[in-house]
Amino acid sequence: MRIRDLSPDIQAYHHLARLSGAKVMTINLQVFYEVFQHGALSNPSSFRYSIDSRIIAAILRVLTKRRVQVITGSDMTEEILIGAIGGIERVLVIGSVEEDVPKLRKISKVDKLDVLPITVDSGGAAEALSAALEEYSGNRYDVILVALGCPKQERFIDNYEDELSVFQPKAIVGVGASIDFLTGRQRRAPRLVRKLALEWLWRAVSTKGHLVKVKKSLISLGCI
Repeated sequence: MRIRDLSPDIQAYHHLARLSGAKVMTINLQVFYEVFQHGALSNPSSFRYSIDSRIIAAILRVLTKRRVQVITGSDMTEEILIGAIGGIERVLVIGSVEEDVPKLRKISKVDKLDVLPITVDSGGAAEALSAALEEYSGNRYDVILVALGCPKQERFIDNYEDELSVFQPKAIVGVGASIDFLTGRQRRAPRLVRKLALEWLWRAVSTKGHLVKVKKSLISLGCI
């Protein structure tokens, strides 16, 4: 898929509350490369999109003459957790680690927050999810946040969409390193960098291995 073919339909935070069982992908340059150019997902068009990159947003505006709003994943995650989005009061976080749970509960102002630590690198995601389905049986969540990093979280959402649907979420959202930033596990970009929607670039230059992916992502822009 080329950038011109992207059709972002999440243009504001409150749009999440209007969805029903939707898979949501926040697209920056790295996600675009991994998912759309590198083929990390077999059917990425089954996701709803928000744009987390001023570069991609600018290209879309020029090529399609459409309004494109930049929504950063970290800001969206924070808005969800602090209860700032009407209609979203019950949240399940998947992929955080045990020691982050108290920090998340301190940040959260929603009516209900549950956290399911899962590490896909070590396997056992299916078993952990099965245990969660049993433990949280009967619960309903307005939004499920999956924080496993790209493209692991997108694959997880795609693979376990049916299992997660028992929670009747309005949206299942891949949020990358947003939870790490909010809990202080990773240092968040300076305010100016966030205002320019360049937090993905900050993460790339400050995290080992990410810069190479960004270079490939920039090269992939030749395929617009």
